[in-house]
Amino acid sequence: MNDNSTLTSPTPSTIRENVPPLFQIIMILVSFTIIGSTLYNQLNYVAYHEQQPQLEIVTPQKIAEFGGFPDIVKVGLYIDQFQKFDLIKNEFIFSGIIWFLVLPGIISLETLQKFEFQQSEILYLSPPNVELKDQELLISYNIRVKFTAPLTYIDFPVDDHRINLVFAHQFITPAEILFESSRSSFIVKSEVNSFGWTLNDREVKTGFMSANLDSTDESKNHNFPAVIFSMDFSRFGTRQLISILLPLLLIFYITVFCFSIEPLTSIGLSTGSITAILAYRFVIENLSPKSGYFMLSDYLFFLILSACFATFFFNILDVFLLTIPMNIKKMVLIIIHGFVISVSAYLLLYLS
Repeated sequence: MNDNSTLTSPTPSTIRENVPPLFQIIMILVSFTIIGSTLYNQLNYVAYHEQQPQLEIVTPQKIAEFGGFPDIVKVGLYIDQFQKFDLIKNEFIFSGIIWFLVLPGIISLETLQKFEFQQSEILYLSPPNVELKDQELLISYNIRVKFTAPLTYIDFPVDDHRINLVFAHQFITPAEILFESSRSSFIVKSEVNSFGWTLNDREVKTGFMSANLDSTDESKNHNFPAVIFSMDFSRFGTRQLISILLPLLLIFYITVFCFSIEPLTSIGLSTGSITAILAYRFVIENLSPKSGYFMLSDYLFFLILSACFATFFFNILDVFLLTIPMNIKKMVLIIIHGFVISVSAYLLLYLS
């Protein structure tokens, strides 16, 4: 009996040592705390990647080139309500009032109402409402505008955006009329918190734009006055961020537990985790904006996928090829957690 029991007992070199669950829990808490605090700091940091369209500033030299002193028309925009505000699909609809303050006889109403918003469609334009204000005419139009904006999504889902709404009039030239506006003339009454965003600031720039009519002759330009109304928005809620990042972290934390359970169960767990994270890619695609470049969400996805695959690889070595000592397993877990923490911190703090 003693001989048989000696032959069937596993030798110390073949005993698979599991990592204590307490060690796993401590590593997960440390990892989650560091990533969470880094993410919190990034959410409080506002950064915009959108560039304003090219706008030529009117200088005395430019006025001299135009050949005279153009008349000044004051322009203002009042946004009453956003019927649609979708920064993911880049679709916006707002209703409001565009108004002009002009001296009588400078421009006809027929010509004035031929204004436009670039990259937009004016869904509704009311008849002009004309009032006399201190020997000037206050001409206002009720409008409803659908527009898109050139947005940059590299920081998604912790992105902030600057929306540039370009107002232009291509039926007049800067030699005839220049637009004048200010921040106080740009009012955004509509609240967008219900859409998950908050308005941080607004800005107005005036000048003129040029359309080059002949690529071989720079003198053949069509100049027209324009105003850029800029709005700065930052995320108001964290629903999308949590929906994308939290499941990825949970899958990763479940995967690393394969070093703390029995061999057959650990193989199934690590294999299932990789399958789950690949399937979750389709969910991320549905939540993300369409872009032709990598976003922060893409980098985070491939980071977690790499960490899960590394855990799966070491688990295969431990179960089928080698018997990895527990101290080595702990070191591997620390390296994997450190890799996820350091790379995610770099992506959040320096890449975005």
